[in-house]
Amino acid sequence: MGFWSGMGKLAGGIYDVRADKWIGLGYLKNSLSRSTRIFEEVLIPGEATKTETFDEAMKEHGVSEQELADQINKFTRLFWFYSFFTIGLISYTVAQAFNAVWFGVVMGLALTFFIGAHMFRYHYWRYLLMKRELGLTPKDWLRDLMGQNRE
Repeated sequence: MGFWSGMGKLAGGIYDVRADKWIGLGYLKNSLSRSTRIFEEVLIPGEATKTETFDEAMKEHGVSEQELADQINKFTRLFWFYSFFTIGLISYTVAQAFNAVWFGVVMGLALTFFIGAHMFRYHYWRYLLMKRELGLTPKDWLRDLMGQNRE
C-alpha cells in the first residue's frame, strides 16, 4: 500500500472524501439557498418592531448627552485619522504606479479601499448621531452630503 492510498483511507474514515457525494446537485442547491438566505438576512433590513424617537432610545439605553458628545468627538477624530491615512495610501499607490511596481499598486488599492471604508463608516456614524434621528440610511447620508434634500 502506497503512502497516498493509505492517507486516502485514513482521511476517508474521518472525512467524506468522495466528491460525487458532496458536490451533487442537491448539495449545491441547498448550499445556494442557504447562502441566499444569509445574504438576505445580512443586507436587507427588517421591519421595525417598535417606533421610538432618538431621545427615547437614549433614555432606554441609558446614554447621557455627555456620552453622546464624546462619541461624536471620537467619531470625528477617527474620521480625520482615516481620511489622512487614505490620502497617504492614495499617494503611495500613485508613486508605486509611476515606478511600475504593479504588486504595490494592487496592494495600495486594496488598502485604500479597506481604510476608505473605515473613513466612510465613521463619518456615517457621526452623521447619525449629529442628526439625532433613527432609521436614516446611507442613501440619506449621501444625499445630505451632496446637499440634496431628502424626499
